[in-house]
Amino acid sequence: MPRIGTVTIDHAADKEDYDAWEKALISRFLTETEIENLKKQLNELKQNPDQSTQTYVSRLNHLYDIIHGKEIVLDETIAPPEAVVLARSPRKIRGEAKQKILLKGLLPKIVQVVWTRIDVNSSYEDVCEIVYAAETIVNRMEQN
Repeated sequence: MPRIGTVTIDHAADKEDYDAWEKALISRFLTETEIENLKKQLNELKQNPDQSTQTYVSRLNHLYDIIHGKEIVLDETIAPPEAVVLARSPRKIRGEAKQKILLKGLLPKIVQVVWTRIDVNSSYEDVCEIVYAAETIVNRMEQN
């Protein structure tokens, strides 16, 4: 039964075990050079003309999570108020970083529609939804 740190691979049954297992794998097998290469890929990430916005966003999220780790998600209905406040700040910072990469790499015809619809206070998740809608609008305009 293979082991990584204190987590048994065969018994990564719940989410916490899986996350610990995944983090252990990444840190064990990714060198500093590989992480720097991934950061470069993330910063240069562009949507391909034949790529859907959902695929592009998924790739962005995946690269970001490999480099920076997954976001801690709290159930804010049961979490203590202090924990919620602490979790919101990094979430906002992560969202702003991902939003910049997202908007920088979108196809020009899509980003043009997005800029007319986003608000200054839009979260990353809100911007992703706007991006998906913008893609639909652009596709319909091209079909007509």
